[in-house]
Amino acid sequence: MKKISPVDILNRLEENGFIAYFVGGCVRDELLHIAVNDFDIATNATPSEIERIFAEQSLDMIGRNFGVMLIDGIEVASFRSESYHIMGKPDVVLVGDFHEDSSRRDFTVNAMARTSQGTVIDYHGGLEDLESKIIRAVGAPNERFKEDPSRILRGMYLAARLDFKIESGTFAAMKKNRDLLRNVPPELIGKILEKVIKHNATSKFMVFLRDSNVLDYVFPELSHTVGLLQNPKYHDSDVFEHTIRVVRAVERYYPGNLVLTLSAIYHDCRKGIEGVRGINNEGFPNDLGHEEAGVPITEQALRNLSFGKRIIKQVSFLVRFHGLKLVENPSQTKVKRIIRKVKDDFPDKNALRRGLSQLIEFKKCDAEGFNPWFRQESLQTITSVQSTLDNVLCNTIFYRSELPVNGTDLMSWGVQGKQIGEMLDYLVIENVQDRKRVEKLLLRKGFNTGT
Repeated sequence: MKKISPVDILNRLEENGFIAYFVGGCVRDELLHIAVNDFDIATNATPSEIERIFAEQSLDMIGRNFGVMLIDGIEVASFRSESYHIMGKPDVVLVGDFHEDSSRRDFTVNAMARTSQGTVIDYHGGLEDLESKIIRAVGAPNERFKEDPSRILRGMYLAARLDFKIESGTFAAMKKNRDLLRNVPPELIGKILEKVIKHNATSKFMVFLRDSNVLDYVFPELSHTVGLLQNPKYHDSDVFEHTIRVVRAVERYYPGNLVLTLSAIYHDCRKGIEGVRGINNEGFPNDLGHEEAGVPITEQALRNLSFGKRIIKQVSFLVRFHGLKLVENPSQTKVKRIIRKVKDDFPDKNALRRGLSQLIEFKKCDAEGFNPWFRQESLQTITSVQSTLDNVLCNTIFYRSELPVNGTDLMSWGVQGKQIGEMLDYLVIENVQDRKRVEKLLLRKGFNTGT
């Protein structure tokens, strides 16, 4: 059976005598002329009636008890009202009209509907708020956030994504109810954060978190960095503002990049802590070793937010080495030394090349957070390293897998036991890329290669 379109679902419900509307984010985005990928439909048809009408389609009944079903992957929900006896877990009652359904929704811009003829139904001032670029809670904001505290973060995400302001009463309620975020599972916060990053809205989202005193509940690892001074020789901002600048640089050059954005968020998370924060000879603060100290904190934070092992590993690498010292126009010897310092984080040359490329990208973004003169100097240095780095990677062996021989070859020539590994490592260090040269080296050491 051919997949049914959202418009055809709406039409078929109407043909069977039911009311049906497009609702929520798809209506909002259409009105803002933003491309819509996901359509949600609300109707006065019950789940049983929906099941009967679309029996020949692919139906997912997982949300049937809540009045929600998927038809060929498109969400179709019966009009419903919600009451909350347990925070974040609504008791759902089916209702007969959209007015009552819309009153349970989070924000006015998400509480509109559109008919198949294009008429917008708006009971809560969503059109006016779209025009004014405002995020406003439906009804009493304190009640909306007490019902589901995750709405606090969703509202900030929406404002950041759309570049809207948050209405003063709604923002005040976010601040007042921020402690309720303790009840939001970290994995849900992680899902919201993924959306924030995907839509390139992280820097604005972080500003909302700071200004509402909500930072503790999303990035507690960063709370102490607000107002934390740095060495003015290199920085003209506190640590948190520097972090925001780096995030903005990622958004500008690598929009939606999950690894680079997460690295930007956490890369300086250990600056200022006891055992890292010091004072240099000029009397200015420094944070020697904050990179390495930040790795376990970053890894734990990302695990809590339910990011996968692959993402955590890549972010950890960038956090650990973002402070790697580079010099302008370095010699190949210096570049080889740098590569050997990081190569054990990767299984092979291709992975190493990708990792170093990402590190260079991140260091450029990090430099955007420095004061003007040091930013320019750092960017110039990073750029000058790139060509030498590429040349060394192309012409130098760093892994046993790149050698012209393997352990089996060495065994056939009489090399045994731990000597095999030692010899392979020696060949890597000597950058031996020719099999005949391997044989000559072994002959010199007394092994019979049969040549």
